[in-house]
Amino acid sequence: MRKILFPTLLLLLGCGREFEPDLTGWKAYTYPGRKIYLEINQRKKTIELPGDEHVGYRYAQWTAGSQLVVTQLTKTNTCFDYQIITIDTTGNILDTVYKAPVNTALNFKLAPNDSLMLLKTYIDNCDGEEGSNYQYTFYNRYLKKAQYDTIVVGSSRGIPLQETIWSPNSKKVIISAWSGFLTEAFTYDLTTKDTTYIDIGGNFQWSPTDHEVVAYIKDHSIYTKNIRSGEKELIYQGKEK
Repeated sequence: MRKILFPTLLLLLGCGREFEPDLTGWKAYTYPGRKIYLEINQRKKTIELPGDEHVGYRYAQWTAGSQLVVTQLTKTNTCFDYQIITIDTTGNILDTVYKAPVNTALNFKLAPNDSLMLLKTYIDNCDGEEGSNYQYTFYNRYLKKAQYDTIVVGSSRGIPLQETIWSPNSKKVIISAWSGFLTEAFTYDLTTKDTTYIDIGGNFQWSPTDHEVVAYIKDHSIYTKNIRSGEKELIYQGKEK
């Protein structure tokens, strides 16, 4: 069985491996632990960040200034402490961008404008129970303060933050959440504070050139939807087998 999929990014909080190709020819990815693997113009290098066996790093993403923002996890007696830091390509920690509240799991995606971050957080007591209080927050990494609204959803556990979750102009973002056993998504406009429903599906991604068009997969097929006009178009008809 063959499946036609858009490129996806697996970002499960606290586990797995991550791959962040944010700049052409520049790549950064992490494995559990303190190492980050870089590829800069086809030259590969490995950097090891400070800490011990209780410290790990996730979700490395390039900034426009050729630095990296990453999530740092520190194991405590009960769970993990999360914070976002900035590092250079030698592994030096330059700044603490954001520190999450206690027992709050954290993931993020840097906007194309290089300043805003979409923070995805939820309460996790590391007790094996489903997390709660899933929130999406907009955070300015230079001002170090939250901006705009906080969006609360029922649950978005395990739903990845795609590479193209931000519109090209950094003014809109895609928010996904569980609806029963299915995933549904809507867009949020940071300027008007309006939300626009997209559809039930998966792999929701913004067009890299049009901030009104989102593509996604539904029923083994690929669709696009124009957020402004509401027009939906089937661009590839797939089938189950």
